[in-house]
Amino acid sequence: MEMVYYQALATAIQGLAAQGVRTLVVTSGGPAEGKSSVTAQCGRALASFAKQSVVVVDSDRIKPTLHTLLGVRNPSGVGEALHDVSRIDLGKADSHRLGVGDWVELLRIQEKTGRLMIAGDHENFSLIFHRGRIFGAYWPQRPDERRLGSLLVQAGRITEDERDAALQTLSESGHALGDTLHRLGYLEPTDLHSSLDSQLKECLYRMSMVREPKILFSEVPETDRESEVQTGAEIDAFISRRFRDYLKQPFLSAWLPTYLKATDVNNLKVMTSGAIPFDLQDRATAERFKALLDGLARRFDVVLVDAPPVALASSAATLAALADGVLLVVKADGLQARIIQQAKEQLERVKANLVGVVLNQVDLKDHDYLNYYYGLSRR
Repeated sequence: MEMVYYQALATAIQGLAAQGVRTLVVTSGGPAEGKSSVTAQCGRALASFAKQSVVVVDSDRIKPTLHTLLGVRNPSGVGEALHDVSRIDLGKADSHRLGVGDWVELLRIQEKTGRLMIAGDHENFSLIFHRGRIFGAYWPQRPDERRLGSLLVQAGRITEDERDAALQTLSESGHALGDTLHRLGYLEPTDLHSSLDSQLKECLYRMSMVREPKILFSEVPETDRESEVQTGAEIDAFISRRFRDYLKQPFLSAWLPTYLKATDVNNLKVMTSGAIPFDLQDRATAERFKALLDGLARRFDVVLVDAPPVALASSAATLAALADGVLLVVKADGLQARIIQQAKEQLERVKANLVGVVLNQVDLKDHDYLNYYYGLSRR
């Protein structure tokens, strides 16, 4: 009887995944609510009943239980993956194994500042990083009519005289054109959006078409360029979100599965917590975990993350902000309503997408429970 309800829950999660909610954090208001069991059983139902490819991730380093529930060993997992990816020596990296996407992801994870140069097919490209964020993308061979200044003139955002004045100032200051135009009062950063979109799309597309690129990263010391980096925030978001598929990741794609373990269910893998401690409340560690989630989401239909309880001032709120959605597990006749409400409010404070509540450990003899065994809906 219990599996019937997990099948229904799996169907609801499958519907969410079809709408783009593919990484789900499963948490609870407090301990002993059964969130780990719900995570494991949902994974089984999704893989066996809904025929989805599923990975469950144990991020509860204090009380990890997924390995026990799914019958696997826990010698390595999340802790080792987070540790290892942060220690890849980019200076000794084999460029033949690393794609542009690998470099972008690793530089982000390691919060590097410098220039990533991609050369090949008689063209050169550069991505400029500041503390792991991209704020410049350059293609020196770009035709003059496709350069940012010309695109802004064509769009009527600035005049030719304003462009020429900005270019003159730029040659003296070394700042980016968009930042220089803003400093001179010719336009606001939002005026750059459409032209940057067009320019970056073309640059990334040409970059992705380079066969056997030669890639080199040159690290530089930190400099005080915060205003320019703020202006370039749109560039980082553009590259990270809209054109990730252009940037192939052969190394990371091959590296990530080494931390996964097979279960007794086809299409269901598990990443256990591992032996190395980790703190997801640490910003850098959370950034690495986000990269891990993104990598898993590219390989699996659904990613379920077993998180610590919210009420224990744990990393659950941090994790909730990184995922597409959150499931809150509540034990029937368990915690007081006040504690559950506090957990809900904590999740809302980090703007988590609370997609539903799972009522767990229900006495199925009580028919009143059958009508609301679980609640799950988009908000």
